[in-house]
Amino acid sequence: MNMDAQGHEANPKLEGEASPAPRGRPGRRGAEEKTQAVLELLSGKTAIDFLARRFGVREQTAEQWREDFDPAGGESVAQSS
Repeated sequence: MNMDAQGHEANPKLEGEASPAPRGRPGRRGAEEKTQAVLELLSGKTAIDFLARRFGVREQTAEQWREDFDPAGGESVAQSS
């Protein structure tokens, strides 16, 4: 059984994923970060629960980012929290 740095069982499908995003104010992300997150979700590169943990937001917030995403330019993502 693989263990992570905190002694928790490592999830094999998450190994090799990018490290957590740098943290400022928890949950506050710029348009560029939100767009990156949504593109990862849409491409299937990551699951919503892992992405939410990585960006320090609730799953519902990440879902809202996906709903607000404008594929023509991602501009509407900047308007949500």
